[in-house]
Amino acid sequence: MRRSHRTPSLLTIAVIAFALALGFHSDVATSSNVIQGDADCSQDVDVEDVGAVLARAASLTGELPCETAANVNCDGAISARDALSILRFVGGVADEAPEYCTSIGDALGDVLIAIDSSLEPDQETIDSLNGGPPQPIEVARDTNGVQMDFVGGEVVYKPENDDDLQAFLDAHNGVVVRDGTTTLAPGAGGAGVQSIDHGYYVIKIDPLTSSLDGFSDDLENAGFTGQVAFSSENAARLMALAVADADLRTQLNPLVQGDTSEHPITPSTYINADTFAYFTNGSFLDIGVSKAWSYLRYQAVVSADDAIPFQAVRVAIIDAGFALNESTGMPLNGNIDFFPAGAKPAQYDVVDGDTTAGGATSVKCQGGFTCPWHGTQAFGACCAIPDNFYGSAGTGGNYVVPILIKHEGRLSEVADAIRTAELLEADVISLSYAYTCGEWCGWFEAGIGDTTDDAGLNGRILLAAAGNMDDSGQPFDIGGDTHVRPCEFPKVICVGSIDQNKDNLRNWGTPVDIWGFEGILTTVTPESAAFDADSLGTDEVSVMNGTSASTPFVAGIVALMKSLNPSLNYTAVRQILQATANPSPDPKVAHGYVNALEAVLAVRFNEPPIINDVRAPLPKQTYNYSGELFRIDGFDPEPGAYLPEFMNQTIAAFLVDGDLLCVTNQLSYRDGLPGYQCVINDAPLGTHDVTIEVRDPFMGIRTVEINEVTFVNTPPLVEVIEPDDGETFYATQSIEFSAFVFDPEEPIPFPQNRIIWESDIDGEFGTGSTFEANLSQGDHTVTVTATDTKGVATAVSFSLNILSGEGIPTVQITSPAESPSFHGPGEQITFIGNATDPEDEALTGASLEWSSSIDGFLGTGEQITATLSGGSNCADYRDHVITLQATDSDSHEVTDEIHVVVTIFC
Repeated sequence: MRRSHRTPSLLTIAVIAFALALGFHSDVATSSNVIQGDADCSQDVDVEDVGAVLARAASLTGELPCETAANVNCDGAISARDALSILRFVGGVADEAPEYCTSIGDALGDVLIAIDSSLEPDQETIDSLNGGPPQPIEVARDTNGVQMDFVGGEVVYKPENDDDLQAFLDAHNGVVVRDGTTTLAPGAGGAGVQSIDHGYYVIKIDPLTSSLDGFSDDLENAGFTGQVAFSSENAARLMALAVADADLRTQLNPLVQGDTSEHPITPSTYINADTFAYFTNGSFLDIGVSKAWSYLRYQAVVSADDAIPFQAVRVAIIDAGFALNESTGMPLNGNIDFFPAGAKPAQYDVVDGDTTAGGATSVKCQGGFTCPWHGTQAFGACCAIPDNFYGSAGTGGNYVVPILIKHEGRLSEVADAIRTAELLEADVISLSYAYTCGEWCGWFEAGIGDTTDDAGLNGRILLAAAGNMDDSGQPFDIGGDTHVRPCEFPKVICVGSIDQNKDNLRNWGTPVDIWGFEGILTTVTPESAAFDADSLGTDEVSVMNGTSASTPFVAGIVALMKSLNPSLNYTAVRQILQATANPSPDPKVAHGYVNALEAVLAVRFNEPPIINDVRAPLPKQTYNYSGELFRIDGFDPEPGAYLPEFMNQTIAAFLVDGDLLCVTNQLSYRDGLPGYQCVINDAPLGTHDVTIEVRDPFMGIRTVEINEVTFVNTPPLVEVIEPDDGETFYATQSIEFSAFVFDPEEPIPFPQNRIIWESDIDGEFGTGSTFEANLSQGDHTVTVTATDTKGVATAVSFSLNILSGEGIPTVQITSPAESPSFHGPGEQITFIGNATDPEDEALTGASLEWSSSIDGFLGTGEQITATLSGGSNCADYRDHVITLQATDSDSHEVTDEIHVVVTIFC
């Protein structure tokens, strides 16, 4: 048998990985010419900077030219304390900066690393995997303020081999607590696969073995600019270890959180607000609350938890019946749906004039029904904290701070409550009540009317319930006999109710501005908690009906709108709600019902993806119909576009006549520029216009038209590797036939059934790029033909001389068995082979000759022992081709070959 090991030229496709981070402030330092304390970017720290910071801290100005430089104590807020520190510096008085912050007067680098002990995880510890004491939970905050919780003193590591694993353990005082396999317990599962060897080890390490030297440079090389923060030095050391590993084999072990999980249904399952028909988009109702939250994250709007104090939108729930302790103001029943969770929520009692608003109310709901916890239910519809394994979720989600304001039914108290809401700087005011007054309307409403008018003029958005008279009644209208107040007042958004069929349920008429949903799963009240003793199931969560429910439901959505644009006034909010509303089949729902997603999209325009340059295709250029790499340089400009939840959600597509050529959602870099690229497939031949469309997660679309692009079919490239033209063989000898076939429009490797080998004597004798065959005696012209899927063929011919095969020996190397075989330098290797001949029978002794392609002659006989030359370091990799040549008495020579690699194992 004759084997050949020539290597043809290869086509290599590289996949480029990238790292990207966004700035923490609007002016994050990108070079060393920004100076700490230089708030006005004047290249000097002086008294002008003190004034600029004071004006900013007092909200007299907007952003400063050098926001990062103004925040001299690196606490994320610009305050009078920063101004005082700069003043002390200007006056020559020493003012030591926090240990994690650049000193005043020093240049700010690209990456600032902070150790901030105030960063708190969602939970302090987690049970150890190996039965030891609980392990701490650490926190890392990136330049966008996005917080990640992870296990301290522990990493996930994927070793290349056992030696690599041991070296890592030795370097970091490591202890393996999970061994890289996942195995079912005995008796678990079926009879199939019981274990998966994935290679990812969980290892407890000593963080002090990781150095912080070069950490900032590693972060900068990864694309970070701005301030990052860690809850402890150990947390930073763990992150430094992970960032320094260019192969990404060392990883932190973050804590994961589930979907919007609310009250437990069973001990291990939870209500999921994302499945509510009135929360989702794409459902029958298509209100899209969850998607609206997602859009706020996409626009980098931080949650109330992360917002600078008094920067989150505040929603005043003016009502009665808050399930709070009447003495302490703390929530009853352990309710953690209130913000901040586990603490006393913001509240006020306008009756007693104090800051505890708790207690059941004796105020009756419309129709004379008792509703002792009406205020708590209204709060839940608007503002219940989502994703906390308790209660339910309000439409305002994590983006609102509720203010609970208690009254006891007098209209003067309600007016006073609205004023109190203004004093407490509420941005949105929800009034889940209504009253009718007939002809008496206007006689006693100056106080409440002035109050609502003043609140509206001051930028507060007031929403009021349309009332709960039967839908079959007459519509109410300004100037008619039926009135519902304060819905009819100027600068008050009047909210009606729809059911799950999108039909009107309650009062209706001209004053109703927008409709919201009712039948809302709100939060736990003392009544609902008393239904059963196990605290499980939806019966533990109260349901709220009527326009009292739909009003705070819409109020939470208005709060999302204000989160995106705090300057929105009553007129703008009302216009957006109506312009983006969902239509109803019921003509009474004149202005439609609220669409949360479309409302927030209308508040802040979703900037479509940017296309900076088209690399390919170019106008009036020619390309192969398949296999060409098309690319545009561009990116998604939205500030939160590269948060993990939005990664790979922007899609770039290349089309011809509406048919897809290729599509990708992977952002890649070329020449340092971000963009999207993919390999086209099966374009129509001829000249066409190509449309490039880039679409982001919220349907922002950018298109480019490329004219007169021509697609052609390139014939296959065929190169014969084995045997050589004119070579001589014997009829009994198995010949290796090999060809390299490449077509840029075809799969790699080229389809084997489309590579045909023919002889002018024997006809077709093989298919594929590599195979072995015997040919009959004679002078052959052999032709190999490759035909692509569109019928274009390339043929290459060569000649072979085939002699009679009588008396030709056969030879075989039997040891080492593998090819290639790996050995270390200086190692003795035993080679064993044999040969037989029809005339001479077994060939032995000098008839069998061993040689190395590097060392030359090695010896003769059926078995020899030799030491092959090797390298002196890991990079010196020597590949010996070992040949056993058998020669019979007629001087016929036949060879067999194997590869033996000699290298130092590292």
